[in-house]
Amino acid sequence: MKKVIIHYPYIPSYRVPVFNALSRNMDVVFFSDLSSIDKTIKSDRHNWEFKHFKTNLRQISIFGRKIDYETGVFCKLWKLRKEASHYVLLSNPNILTSWVYSVYAKLLGYKIVYWGHGLLKPDKGIKALVRKIYYSLADQFFLYGNRGKQLLINMGVKSTKINVIYNSLNYEEQKKYRSLLQNKKELLRKENGYNNEDIIIICMGRLVPKLKIDVIISLLGKHRSLMDRYRLIIIGDGPERKNLEQIAFEYNIQDKVNFLGKVYDEKTLSLYYMMADASAVIGVVGLAAMHSLAYGIPMITHSNISEHCPEVEAIINSETGFLFEQNNEESLINTLLKLKNKKQMMDMRQNCINIIEKYYTPISQVELIKSALSEK
Repeated sequence: MKKVIIHYPYIPSYRVPVFNALSRNMDVVFFSDLSSIDKTIKSDRHNWEFKHFKTNLRQISIFGRKIDYETGVFCKLWKLRKEASHYVLLSNPNILTSWVYSVYAKLLGYKIVYWGHGLLKPDKGIKALVRKIYYSLADQFFLYGNRGKQLLINMGVKSTKINVIYNSLNYEEQKKYRSLLQNKKELLRKENGYNNEDIIIICMGRLVPKLKIDVIISLLGKHRSLMDRYRLIIIGDGPERKNLEQIAFEYNIQDKVNFLGKVYDEKTLSLYYMMADASAVIGVVGLAAMHSLAYGIPMITHSNISEHCPEVEAIINSETGFLFEQNNEESLINTLLKLKNKKQMMDMRQNCINIIEKYYTPISQVELIKSALSEK
């Protein structure tokens, strides 16, 4: 197989493990800027093992809407045209220059591969038309989930063009810490001020309204007697933090809600996951599902799959987590009460690890990507 070019506007830190794995198993080169325009997105470069060419990511405003674009790609595509066979870039039509680079690369003889969500829900009107035109440029698609594949097929994309490669985080590191902390749950709780009777739930992500962490804090406040032993550990920061802290204060449950702030270090994160009973996202689930399940921790979220990111497919009701009825408080309460069955929660842990190891690791992704590219 010839060289493969993978073009990301910037490389977030969670993507580095799979990119390193790809570079160890394929002849691949990466295009990207060195950081995101959004400075809250972590993009460390100290552990990059892959060959990289720098681009320049910028932003313009069109009719009040911010549109990303990049420069510094034309010459690199031209230079590598005889060495490389595939040009992989994000399946996001909102990146203005992705249109231009896709057409240019196609004219140079590259196979175009779009990597991303595909569709989370059916589009309508002009938006659907624009996306359909953009997707027509691709020879292949790499998608994170099976639902996205079906939605693309419904849009008219041939199934033979679509490859589900799932997603991944730094699973080897998670596995290492999970192994080191095995059977230390009681000790970890004692060291961090919890006891064995507590039911600990982790909520992790950037603290924005779409996560709806306020819902679960309010629930613990309104049903104190029913959920006296429940504790929340909230990992992350963002614009909603002050509001969430205020809700906990108003219900006088500050002792039940621990705001850790931003935590990126996997060693620290592992301590909290390994003493938890479950994790929960009441709003939109994405990478947090994979993070939780990698530690054997079942995840709770709502059952309206069209409002989640593709990683929600890892959550199988009563096997790797629990799905409650969206916007139904009684359904959520009944789901949270299931966490009192400690034996069932322990029995679910291996299911969580199994599904991650089968689909959601860098090694799994690399094998699926290699297979997809070699067949075309």
